[in-house]
Amino acid sequence: MNRRERKTMEKQLGLQKFYKSMNRQAKFEKLRSNQENGKKMEEEFKQKIQLSIQQQDEDKESDVIASLANSIIKYKKIAFIDAIEEAKQEYLNLKK
Repeated sequence: MNRRERKTMEKQLGLQKFYKSMNRQAKFEKLRSNQENGKKMEEEFKQKIQLSIQQQDEDKESDVIASLANSIIKYKKIAFIDAIEEAKQEYLNLKK
């Protein structure tokens, strides 16, 4: 919602008259609480983004490890669990 739309909506709801009738202390308190709520929402948003990025990284790593395990199974003809452990070790060595 842009500024013009917000102004027209406030006018229709009668909020502009309400804001004008508020005393100075109440206006500043409202402004302060809006800032605090905005900071909280921003922090939550950043945490959600960080978690989604971490999840994507973990998914990529698990895909690489699974691919390495499949190639190890194919060439060395060993059990799946042993191949996964070996693939994890190879992946950690490649990552360094």
